Amino acid sequence: MQGSAFALFDSSVKHEWLLLDAGVTITPPFDEEAVKDSLLVDQDVDAGASATVVFTAPTKPGEHEVVCGVAGHIEAGMAAKLIVQ
Repeated sequence: MQGSAFALFDSSVKHEWLLLDAGVTITPPFDEEAVKDSLLVDQDVDAGASATVVFTAPTKPGEHEVVCGVAGHIEAGMAAKLIVQ
């Protein structure tokens, strides 16, 4: 599937939307340096801004972590999985 999108709307705080390669697991606290070679999408969204992130969905089967890379945001629940079969 191509042309997938994720939207962030007018948040009061900064966010950093990340999509990682299949099999890469994030454990808080987030360390971007440790996963930099596994980042498929990395999109910063400033506080007060809105953004639509358009990306090509991965074709590699497995569970791809989708997280916010801002400190404390994974712990606050800003994490999900994109499952590719």
